[in-house]
Amino acid sequence: MNAVAEHQHIDECQLNDLLNEILREWHSWSAGDTIAEGYPSRSPSCALGPAGSDGDGPCMETVDAVMDAIPQPHRTALAFQARNLHSRAQVWSSPRLPANWEERQILLMEARNLFTRGLMAKGVLGG
Repeated sequence: MNAVAEHQHIDECQLNDLLNEILREWHSWSAGDTIAEGYPSRSPSCALGPAGSDGDGPCMETVDAVMDAIPQPHRTALAFQARNLHSRAQVWSSPRLPANWEERQILLMEARNLFTRGLMAKGVLGG
């Protein structure tokens, strides 16, 4: 059983960490990062749908479907946050996002709420 399924009720701090980890993994998966030369980053079992994952976390195809359902500019905000989390630096930004820092933070908070609700609807996060 994966860590997501084990926690039916998690606090805000744990949820934040879990969302960050899912975003990091999703960015790596969507970028096609490989573990080592010749080994794919996607589990063949993930093609089975939401129930098919490698057992270590959520199926990235399910997470990708949730990301695709999020409207712009929220999706862009999440994608750039995922990229920054993956690189462990706040170096990536987008001209599509508000120039004002406070407005970007509000947009990102809304985007993370949409992402959380989408993950819950797909059964990735418990409610």
